[in-house]
Amino acid sequence: MPLHKPCRLGGFYNLHMNPSLTLTLTLVIALLAHVALKFWLNARQVRHVARHRDAVPQAYADTMALADHQHTPSPQPPPWAPGLHEPQH
Repeated sequence: MPLHKPCRLGGFYNLHMNPSLTLTLTLVIALLAHVALKFWLNARQVRHVARHRDAVPQAYADTMALADHQHTPSPQPPPWAPGLHEPQH
């Protein structure tokens, strides 16, 4: 009778994985999740600004004209997302 369970062939996990490999895979997964979240948040911000470009936020409606609001810098969409680019005026 073996002292340990055999590893599942073809599966993702290995019961006898090296601890440093486990840490490396965990950090790689965390890094990929972080980068994906940053890209998603950036794209979300660009879409939000583009959708609300035609109105001054209510907090500033008394102190800022629409023309001044439209002249403020907008976040630039990333070059890998051509669908997020708004047409130039």
